[in-house]
Amino acid sequence: MATAELKTLHDELNMLLKTVPGKAVSASKVQAVAKACFHARGEYKRAVYAVEQFIKKAPAHCRLAGVYAIDAVCRRSKAQLKDKDPFVARFGKEIGGTLQCLDASSLEDRQRLVKVVCEWTKQKLFDVDFNSLAVIKRTRDDSRAALERAEQKASPRARSPSPEPQPHQKVSRFSSQPPPQPPQQFGGPYAGQGPPRGFS
Repeated sequence: MATAELKTLHDELNMLLKTVPGKAVSASKVQAVAKACFHARGEYKRAVYAVEQFIKKAPAHCRLAGVYAIDAVCRRSKAQLKDKDPFVARFGKEIGGTLQCLDASSLEDRQRLVKVVCEWTKQKLFDVDFNSLAVIKRTRDDSRAALERAEQKASPRARSPSPEPQPHQKVSRFSSQPPPQPPQQFGGPYAGQGPPRGFS
């Protein structure tokens, strides 16, 4: 039978299901989950399992909130319980598979996930090579591709160079019509001399 602390944790996790797609995760709801999880540390294995199952089974747009809750409870537990913290090691056992569940989330949510794991790497929170996770690799590739598309869309089109004026051609500033061409002369023995006598 679940204890009152575990029941509270399940209730708070259900509140995360109200996250609206495309909108920021509610910080107060994440903190409520982290608080309930911390208070259920007497049954930390079941508490950790509940959060992991939420991330695996919740709609894709809700899963990032579960990762934020893991981050919050691990930070709090490590700060308050220090060496007696049970959550970091327990979440660390399945953290790779848990994060992989966000592969179905939007690019924006996956980019926020990358920021979280970068902080975890800096703090050495989990003994995991997050760069090797498929979801992290894919997110970085997708981010680079999106950036390249944005840059191509923003860059002006290359202008074709204006044609240079031909010899004996005056360019008018006020007319769009080309200037008249000089009479064309043809080659031959009588070029430029007019027709020979007897043919006029």
